[in-house]
Amino acid sequence: MPHTDHAPAPAPITVERAEPAFVALAPQIESEPAPTVVAKAPAAATAGAGDAIEPPHFNVAYLNNPRPAYPPVARRLGLEGVVVLRVQVSAKGTPEQVVIAQTSGASLLDDAALKAVQGWTFVPARRGETPIAHAVVDVPIRFRLQD
Repeated sequence: MPHTDHAPAPAPITVERAEPAFVALAPQIESEPAPTVVAKAPAAATAGAGDAIEPPHFNVAYLNNPRPAYPPVARRLGLEGVVVLRVQVSAKGTPEQVVIAQTSGASLLDDAALKAVQGWTFVPARRGETPIAHAVVDVPIRFRLQD
């Protein structure tokens, strides 16, 4: 049976309510620590000891992946939650498939996360220097209202 290394539980990206809207662009948001990612390489890619796989990830500052917009209706309704998206990443770093691995419990939040992550860029998985297609990464996104 192939051996798969597991990373620690991912730290979710937090999407917070900000009043007024321009606060969301403040420099302190860009200086937050990068989120941790749980990545899973295809089983066949982990077969040999000399075939070390670097999983795909999205936590590199230059990727400029925007946080999902907090849906205004979800704000008014006071909806919060964490959605975990499972993203299959191409060898070029684009999402091939994005599915909900864990719902937030609110379709408005789930849909906002899906829409944003479908436009993200990822660093593809690699075997040595060769990009690997179809590697999977879990992306947790937390929607949280603040007082």
